Amino acid sequence: MIAVVADTGPLLHLHEAEALRILPWIAEVTIPSIVERELSCYPLFSKPAWLSTHPLSQSANAKSVAWQEAGLVDEGEADALALAICLRLVSDR
Repeated sequence: MIAVVADTGPLLHLHEAEALRILPWIAEVTIPSIVERELSCYPLFSKPAWLSTHPLSQSANAKSVAWQEAGLVDEGEADALALAICLRLVSDR
């Protein structure tokens, strides 16, 4: 099984398409805390038990803040990318 870190958009849109339930069949999905908070703003979305939340380390948070301050991505995207690097799912090179 593959491991992925998700941002709010893909999870929300899979939910809207009634396809979110297929995701745990193909991947172990982790989200940063900000993504959980963003998803909680949608009253029809309830966090599935298979979706795990992982806090950012200090170094991952520093990367996220730098990307946000540079205007490259928003907070959820930056945290998801930083978490993926922290969990060694992608390279930071």
